[in-house]
Amino acid sequence: MYLKIPRTKIARIEIVKTDRKLTLQQVVAQYKCDAAINGGLYSMKTGKVVDIPLRINGKTIANHTDGYWCLAWNVGPDIKMIHSKDMEKYKNVLACSAMLKDGANTIFHYQPDQGGVRGRTGIGCDHDNLHLFVSNDGNGALSPAALRSKMKSNGCLDAIMLDAGGSSQMYDGKKYYQSERRRVSYWICVWYKKDTVTKPAVPAASNKCPYPVPTVTLRKGNTGDGVKWVQWHLKQTVAPAITVGGTFSTYTHTSVCNFQRKYGLSVDGIVGRATREKMQEVCHG
Repeated sequence: MYLKIPRTKIARIEIVKTDRKLTLQQVVAQYKCDAAINGGLYSMKTGKVVDIPLRINGKTIANHTDGYWCLAWNVGPDIKMIHSKDMEKYKNVLACSAMLKDGANTIFHYQPDQGGVRGRTGIGCDHDNLHLFVSNDGNGALSPAALRSKMKSNGCLDAIMLDAGGSSQMYDGKKYYQSERRRVSYWICVWYKKDTVTKPAVPAASNKCPYPVPTVTLRKGNTGDGVKWVQWHLKQTVAPAITVGGTFSTYTHTSVCNFQRKYGLSVDGIVGRATREKMQEVCHG
């Protein structure tokens, strides 16, 4: 399956590290992403990622003294190929086996267990699109060279080969492509921009929160008007079905996580100053 996603359609791309605890279906259900693909190499015995450049949301997870060509981005639409010596300049960096750079074949290094004709996953980009590809061992198995040729023929300019074999899995927004439900170490998730719908004008008073702004950090188990303030703002943004009852429940915690994820905050389900300010910004301008 070859998926070409216009950059203008992408809201964000994230690397989700699960340490082999979640299947692809579970990742999609939990993170509500629009597309997803397995990440790079990891140890089948321990689940630890291989020591090649990997940076997730500003934190370096793995690195190597050898130089690597990597795909890097801060948000997602800005994805590009860089050298690992510059990886600290980007929030997210992904390396595995580089295949293409600026439309030309690179020196193609990969581990022996990545060789052969088998299921493949690749990720790359051109000036206008993100490219994702997957095939399974029993459906369209390819050699590394054939994978590179396929992505090149589809107009991909910069590309890396990801993990192979049974780890090759992808979700395109409608269908799952995989031969087995393998829990891999990390996933690459893509969210699309949502279509904006013009809403009927409403009186300003009906869009004003009736509860005072909390001045303390709120979390699961708290109660009171401060929690009602949080729930009111969640209702306007990510959780229209939430009850504004003043109890910081599990559902409220999950809704806070969804809000933080949607608006680029640290996802911990706790309402501190940064989350309160973003809620005020989103709901009141």
